[in-house]
Amino acid sequence: MDCSASKPLSGSQPQGQFLPVFFVLVLLTSLLTGCASSPSSSRPSLPFTTSRISVDDLLRQAQTMPAPQAAALRLDVLERLVAAQEYTRALQVAPVISPSLLTRQGQWRLLQAHTQAALTLGQAQQALAWLERLGPNLLPSLTFGEQMQFHRQRAQAYQALSEHEGAARAYFQLARLQPEQEARLSYQALWQSLMRLDAIQLGAMSQQEPQGELKGWFELAYLRQQSGQEISYLFDEVLRWQTRYPEHPASSQLPKDVALLTRMAQNPVQQIAVFLPETGALATPAEALRNGLIAHQLFASQQGLPAPRLKFYNTEGADLDALYQRARAEGADFVVGPLAKAKVTQLQQKSTLPLPTLALNYGTNTTRNPDLIEFGLSAEDEAQQVAHKAWSQGLKRALVLIPQDPWGERVLASFEASWHKLGGQLVHVERYSANQPLVESVSRLLDIPQSEARKDKLVQLIRRKIEFTPRPRQDADWLFLLGLPSVARQVKPALAYYFAADLPVLATSHVYTGEPNPEQDRDLNGIQFCDLPWHLDSSDLLNQRIRAAWPQQMLHYSRLYAMGSDAYLLATRMPMLKALPNSRLLGGTGHLSLEQGRIRRELFWAYFADGLPMRGDRHAQPTDTSTADDEE
Repeated sequence: MDCSASKPLSGSQPQGQFLPVFFVLVLLTSLLTGCASSPSSSRPSLPFTTSRISVDDLLRQAQTMPAPQAAALRLDVLERLVAAQEYTRALQVAPVISPSLLTRQGQWRLLQAHTQAALTLGQAQQALAWLERLGPNLLPSLTFGEQMQFHRQRAQAYQALSEHEGAARAYFQLARLQPEQEARLSYQALWQSLMRLDAIQLGAMSQQEPQGELKGWFELAYLRQQSGQEISYLFDEVLRWQTRYPEHPASSQLPKDVALLTRMAQNPVQQIAVFLPETGALATPAEALRNGLIAHQLFASQQGLPAPRLKFYNTEGADLDALYQRARAEGADFVVGPLAKAKVTQLQQKSTLPLPTLALNYGTNTTRNPDLIEFGLSAEDEAQQVAHKAWSQGLKRALVLIPQDPWGERVLASFEASWHKLGGQLVHVERYSANQPLVESVSRLLDIPQSEARKDKLVQLIRRKIEFTPRPRQDADWLFLLGLPSVARQVKPALAYYFAADLPVLATSHVYTGEPNPEQDRDLNGIQFCDLPWHLDSSDLLNQRIRAAWPQQMLHYSRLYAMGSDAYLLATRMPMLKALPNSRLLGGTGHLSLEQGRIRRELFWAYFADGLPMRGDRHAQPTDTSTADDEE
């Protein structure tokens, strides 16, 4: 097309025989896009309103145009929808546009608009699919700025999907294009992504990666995670790494946590006072915690590594102030405990404590003591992780099945707050109890009684029997489940009975005992759940040692053993967690970080297949909600 030969519009032509002037302007603008040397900057601003009517009119107009011009017009509509923050509508328009009908610059505009809308709505999987689909062919023709934007969006998508290796690689590509100051921020993000991987994963990545700067990052991260249990050897290993990679960007400026750990190795904690009850109602869980602490200390000692001494103090009936005085006089650097909620609340109410303290429970006071850190196995934290996982998979409308008790209400409150903050919809909450069959609760959850009531009403109207299959509700796309294994094993069969077998189910760690049992757990197949690393990764040597030493106790109290082991780890790493807000440790109960005076646990994800937990993601797909009528 000769752009210079375009004729002006004639104002004397009858309006009824020609397109409205507005649509002609749109069409001409779309056609001129291919002639401009810089389409994104030279495209004129169109008179445009993002109301549903104007968008629909434009899209109908595109249906009457030749394919290339139609694609260009739809692209204009898409960009303006994104500019108006009408992201849901934008994601409906984007898939209709064929990239092959656009110029290279048009394809880049399409990719940007589609990716921005998808990432904003939490559709990271969709955003990543488009980036990987169009990116390879577009990259050679993109400017440096556009390439940086591309890699930044890839990193964001991988990060949202918890695909940490992919995020690290994307941040690496981004940093190589950036000026030094900006590159430092990308390297920090790269490092944080690598710190979400364990030593086994990093070791494999280091071996497979060709020699170069990225391999250096993988090796340094491996050394850092290997020192997760003990840090005494880290200083020498980092020196050897710097010798191998003298020009590496991390060689002259180590990641903050590595630098701090090397300093800590020269001034370690010497003695830990442990405040636990030896008698009373909490004696049994206290014993499991005590054994976990001792096992970690013995393990470190057997490895020839520095191991802080443990000294135990009985809190049953004891005065906490007296225990602190005694512990300090006997050389303690740090306190682990107490366990009882009332005693933790007591410590919360004090302005300071004689020694830094890691409590093994949560208090009831909202005030924060700067010397007190609280650590526990919080189901409320797990519920928040379930909400984020569901949202990252594109699920939006939740059903909830919880026990009818205070525990269920606390977890529901945590889940609901997190889910609404993300933008999710809570369709229905159903509470079950031990006094009635679970199938009845699932029936109400799926709105089966309403379906049957509609059938009964129809029978009364037509006065004859009809064939009828109750139809489960169609206004939800997933189920959040809180329940022990005995309850969870009934859920999937009940869903299948009511023709809702495809409804995605995500759950907390409580659905799994921690011990593989394929015969009993076949009815859990398809359920996604978060759980302790020690339940999903048997390669940890300390985990293996504890299971061998206390096989029967680990069947019932494995979570408490892992918590005791992590308490020992946290006691030796607390200065790092306090000094570096974004730092994390990999322990038996999860990735551990410090947030507002509490230890936050980020668990591993798994799903059941053939009755066995399989570590990794099984991305759920939203169920079809296109029809809500009963089949009668």
